[in-house]
Amino acid sequence: MTKLTTRPRQLEVHAFCQMIDVIRKAQGKPNPEDLPAGSVARAKAEMDVIVDTLRMLGIDPSDLG
Repeated sequence: MTKLTTRPRQLEVHAFCQMIDVIRKAQGKPNPEDLPAGSVARAKAEMDVIVDTLRMLGIDPSDLG
């Protein structure tokens, strides 16, 4: 586990990232760090994380062009 800081914003960001990881695992989706670095599968998972994050923020990725 990474060293946590006491600054509230950093804790919020850390919690948000952990939440995304947990939700993706529960959905049976791989997280990028679970895949080999430089692989096509990891690149796809990284893009999927971005899309999932946008959706969690209430942003429809298709609206971005």
